[in-house]
Amino acid sequence: MRTVCCVCRRVKCKGDWLEQMVEAEVRVSHGFCPECFDKTMIQFSLAWSNRTDGTARAEAIVSR
Repeated sequence: MRTVCCVCRRVKCKGDWLEQMVEAEVRVSHGFCPECFDKTMIQFSLAWSNRTDGTARAEAIVSR
């Protein structure tokens, strides 16, 4: 089974994230490569902190 980044579509292979295509017959699981994870968590944190309904802020999520 191969892990594919759901944002940039890079493939995790032996611990590294590579820019390659996944073979048609291979099972895949989606996740985030480290770069896309960081960008996504920053965007999430900014969106969460701009909420006006009084819920808690999410800055702690970014510091993984």
